[in-house]
Amino acid sequence: MRNGERRQIHLGIAAILTVLGLLAFDLHQDREARFVAAESRASALASGLVEHADRTFETIDLSLELAVDALQASPQWAMGATRPALARAIEKLPHIRNLVLVGADGVIASDTTPSLDRPSVAERSYFIAHRDNPSLGLLLSAPLKGVKTGNVWIPASRRIVDANNKFRGVVLATVDPEFFRAFVQRMSLRDDQGSAALLLRNGAMLARFAADAPAAPAIPGTAAADRGKNLITDLLPAVANGSTQHFTASDGSDRVMAYRSSESFPIVVCITIPRAAIAAGWRQHAFLATGVAAGAILLIGFSVYAAHRRMRALQLAAENAQMAAEHAQSAVRTRARFLARVSHELRTPLHAILGFADLIRDESPGTALAEHAGQIHRAGIELHSLVEDLIDLGRIDAGHTRIEPEPMRLDELVRRVAADVGEAHGAVEVSDLPPTVVTHDRRVLSRVLRRFFEETRTGTLAGSPVRLSFAVAAEMIELSLARGGIADDELRTRPENSGVEAVAPDESGGAGALRLLELVGGHTVGLEVGGATVGRRLRLPLQAPLAA
Repeated sequence: MRNGERRQIHLGIAAILTVLGLLAFDLHQDREARFVAAESRASALASGLVEHADRTFETIDLSLELAVDALQASPQWAMGATRPALARAIEKLPHIRNLVLVGADGVIASDTTPSLDRPSVAERSYFIAHRDNPSLGLLLSAPLKGVKTGNVWIPASRRIVDANNKFRGVVLATVDPEFFRAFVQRMSLRDDQGSAALLLRNGAMLARFAADAPAAPAIPGTAAADRGKNLITDLLPAVANGSTQHFTASDGSDRVMAYRSSESFPIVVCITIPRAAIAAGWRQHAFLATGVAAGAILLIGFSVYAAHRRMRALQLAAENAQMAAEHAQSAVRTRARFLARVSHELRTPLHAILGFADLIRDESPGTALAEHAGQIHRAGIELHSLVEDLIDLGRIDAGHTRIEPEPMRLDELVRRVAADVGEAHGAVEVSDLPPTVVTHDRRVLSRVLRRFFEETRTGTLAGSPVRLSFAVAAEMIELSLARGGIADDELRTRPENSGVEAVAPDESGGAGALRLLELVGGHTVGLEVGGATVGRRLRLPLQAPLAA
């Protein structure tokens, strides 16, 4: 096993361990966050419920005060006279089931619900507390159950005195625990499978509300009332505001509990949420996260296997590429030597042909023989250009081409090349060229200009009058060859291409010159008027690159 393959396996194992570690960390953080959120949610619900209870008992207390004021102003309590006053005191208060007037002897003197029976309540704890404690205000007592109706209600009572501050009786409001249930139902306890409890500070439970059950008032002596007493005496001795963890022995479940005590009344609100309900959402998240982690581990394993196979394939491809590169370099060297030899061998007879053609034209001017010699000379020039291309290609492929920039007059070089090409392929009208000094390799620039003139004169503008224009813009030289009679401002360029793309090799055959054009940082573009091609433009930098 190679070092690269061993490193891949080690990286794969490290990635899998990282995924497992991240999974464990995520599950732990999510579990803790869910319990913290449950405590915060329970605390918020407890605050909301204790505020609701405060407002409710404040309304009840105000109604009792109104009834006490009205009754204390009446010297005698007649059944028919007191009932309207009691009814007005609880008007539009749906949470008060009945308002009862109890005399100093403990016998019910009047109420808002007519009844033939008027039992004595002298033994009731609330009546005894008001009778024996003159300073007692609103008194909330443990829930009571009606003897005949069986209804459970929460007693809220106030003391009545006469003008001499003598005990005259008690006015009692029976509060329906179901009124609190409506508020509990609007809370999000159902989603948490939680419950709410309303207790007195002495441990008496006024009512308990489960998310999936109706209101459950706690009757003294029942298990619900005992749970409330134990909750206060054992877990909440200070009856402060806060949250805690609570184990319920009745159902064997752990619960998150938040409790809030009222500042105005002796009541405490407890909100409990089973830890199992909180953990249920966490288990769903854990199942999903485990599935994602398993998928990630499978993906990592497959990636390691695929990377191993790819590395093997890349190693084999690299070996084959190295062998191919060696063969290609050998072929390039062989071709370069062949081109150099062939081009050298062609130059010697070609120069002889050109020389004798010139000699025949000079000795027989104006004759058919001179015309034939001119045709031979033009063909020789074309062949000479092709040989130069072969030499340039061989030098470039062999890496022997060097750019040696030197200052020169571009306008003079352009005139000379235009004259040579015009003699062989047709005259080129040369506009006034301003003196322009550029820094380029003279041999390379001459080859590029010659091929540009030849390609344009024999290809795009064959047989047409040709005009040359010159411009310098943004450190670039622009030489334009276009049909005669077209103004420069009418010319439009096609999208620019590199030198190789601008002139296809099968159009001109000057591949060597095009490679030289690339080396000096130049390119060519087409010129058109109204969508018709009318010429070409050569763009060269004022200074050639120092390295090729």
